[in-house]
Amino acid sequence: MCNLNSYQPPYAVSLYIWTNKLIDTVKLRLRLLSASIGIVYIMFGGLKFFPTLSPAEHIGLDTVQILTFNLINTDVSIILLALFEICIGILLLSYRCRKLAVTITACHLILTFSPLLFFPEQLIDFNTLGPSLLGQYIFKNIVLLSAVLLLFPTKEEKLSLAK
Repeated sequence: MCNLNSYQPPYAVSLYIWTNKLIDTVKLRLRLLSASIGIVYIMFGGLKFFPTLSPAEHIGLDTVQILTFNLINTDVSIILLALFEICIGILLLSYRCRKLAVTITACHLILTFSPLLFFPEQLIDFNTLGPSLLGQYIFKNIVLLSAVLLLFPTKEEKLSLAK
C-alpha cells in the first residue's frame, strides 16, 4: 500500500536538488567576490608601504591630513592607511566576521569620495568636464561599494547557519 503522506512528485525532488545547487553556487560566488575585493585591498594597501608606487598616495595623504586635522604625521598616516587597507583585505579574504568586514569596508569606500569635496580640481578636468585619471581611480569605488554591499549577511543566511 502506498503511503500518501510520504509521496513526493519527481519534480519536487529535482526542484529541491536544483535549489541546493543554486544556493551553493551563490555562496561560491559571494566567496569569490569577497576574495577578489580582499586581494585588491591587500595590493593597494601594500603599495602604500613603498613611497611613490601608489598613484593615489599624495591625495590619500592629503585627505587623511584634513580628516585628522593634521594630528597625525604624514609618515605615520601612510603606514596606518596601508595597514588599515591590508586588514580590510585580510578580513574579506578570510570570509569571517562578514558584517564587520562589510561595515568597515563600506565606511572606508565612502570616505574615499571625500577628495571630491576637498580637491575637486585634481579629480575633475574642468575643461572637458570629465574625470581626471585620479578621478577615475576614485570613481571606480562606486563599483567596489556596490559589490561589498552584496556581501552583507542576510537573515536567510543567519537562519540557515543556525540549523
